[in-house]
Amino acid sequence: MVTINLKKYYPDYYKEDTFMDVKEEVAEFLETNRPKPASAKRKAQRYKAQYSLDAGDGIEEDTLVLLFEEARRNELLYERLRSAMTCLTEKQRRRFLMKYGLEYTYAEIAEKEQVNVNAIEDSIEQAKEKIKKYFC
Repeated sequence: MVTINLKKYYPDYYKEDTFMDVKEEVAEFLETNRPKPASAKRKAQRYKAQYSLDAGDGIEEDTLVLLFEEARRNELLYERLRSAMTCLTEKQRRRFLMKYGLEYTYAEIAEKEQVNVNAIEDSIEQAKEKIKKYFC
């Protein structure tokens, strides 16, 4: 027989130390299936790289699943954005891509297209409104 503290395994139910004698198999089972505290879960998520494939935590598998889901979501979002951009004029599409795809400033776009900065800002704002209407 082994003496265990129930507060260690069931902190939500036992607020004070409560000791109980149990068989060794039960104590071993409780120890291996003990829930991890929230801080341990956060640490595992934050520092995934330090775990190996042999760790058995399932972290690598969870990470791969999340990466594939994110890639699929991004692919779907990319396709929707591409179809949304068909409602833009050629100028709006070009300026929108320069601003948000290539991360140019309004001034850089205006300089490349040899127009006023206000014209660029208005064009991009109109493009954003059209895209917003498409998604809503």
